[in-house]
Amino acid sequence: MSRPTTHVVTGATGMLGSAFVLDLLARTDDPVWCLVRAPTQQQAQARLHTQLVRTAQEQDRSPDLIRRDRLRAVPGDITDLSAVATALRFPPGRVLLWHSAASLAYEPGYSTQTHRANVVGTEQIVTLAQEHDAELVHISTAYVAGRRRGLQAETLPPSDQPVNNQYERTKVAAERLVAASGLTWRILRPSAVVADSRTLRTSAFSGLYDLATRVARFRRQYEKRHGDRLFGQPSRLCGDGRGEINLVPLDHVVEHGVRAGLHGAGGTVYHLTNSTAPSAQEMYDVVFTRAGLPAPVFVDDPRDLDALDRLLANALAFHLPYTCSPKTFDNTHTTGLTGASATAFAAPRPVIGELLDRHQPRPRPLTRVRSTLDVR
Repeated sequence: MSRPTTHVVTGATGMLGSAFVLDLLARTDDPVWCLVRAPTQQQAQARLHTQLVRTAQEQDRSPDLIRRDRLRAVPGDITDLSAVATALRFPPGRVLLWHSAASLAYEPGYSTQTHRANVVGTEQIVTLAQEHDAELVHISTAYVAGRRRGLQAETLPPSDQPVNNQYERTKVAAERLVAASGLTWRILRPSAVVADSRTLRTSAFSGLYDLATRVARFRRQYEKRHGDRLFGQPSRLCGDGRGEINLVPLDHVVEHGVRAGLHGAGGTVYHLTNSTAPSAQEMYDVVFTRAGLPAPVFVDDPRDLDALDRLLANALAFHLPYTCSPKTFDNTHTTGLTGASATAFAAPRPVIGELLDRHQPRPRPLTRVRSTLDVR
């Protein structure tokens, strides 16, 4: 007879963490505890409930999943778990700790914040798991691959992995902490998460959605001064438009991730990626034309850029590096659990356009900078 399981989820008020909570509630009969950043238990419960309702609506899930008898919010911060140690006393049985919380800030000015959340926070979670003999499911990103090109294996990155930004650097460090922990661990690596594949709705504001926002803002900023140039000829972007941008729907990430977390082999990395991802050219074409601009042209040599192109490159400074080192992702470990066809999400230009049409933005928090790879 299997032991009863308690699931403990961090980052449960984020896009990805909340979807994991709902899927665990749907697929198991187990209690789900959520560590929520809030000063009191009541405020933690309210914040968690608000996010779960929003995510359930976006995914067309029944709100009946959000049952208080199975769901517990624990107020606390992953960077200082000592303050909530007494509240984190789990019932006997198997404890499965799903670590989704992270800072997605990528700009150099946020490096201390990002390191504290993603590295120090992971150290704290590892310690918590060790104290309770828990299994750890660590939610990382496929883009720990950094600047590497070509096919990326489901293996740990080297400690000196060349990366594009501070966010990737901290996720590399966090993976290596998990792997060295002595715990039974599984690492889940989503790529660039978009909305649910069935509804195409989300209120997330990173990734594809952040790119669209930045391009539209660029047009507004420069159309009066540079309208003839802006509308009269394509902008040039330095990168490789033929490489894929691995857009993966939220429901695929969560369904496959929960299966890997519950049933996958320990000590294993799982790529939660799209086996039929669109090219950078396809994605950028849709984003630019929706902003009323000509589809861009990708070039190899930065000397081919004019002054306005360079301004645009600054505006898209986070996004463009992902077009400069094209890569694909091996997902053998994942498809061993799901089957190969389950990882496919066709995203031609019309689907990318519909993803943007159905975007339901909400006000951004003023204290956080979001990256294009939103896995929280």
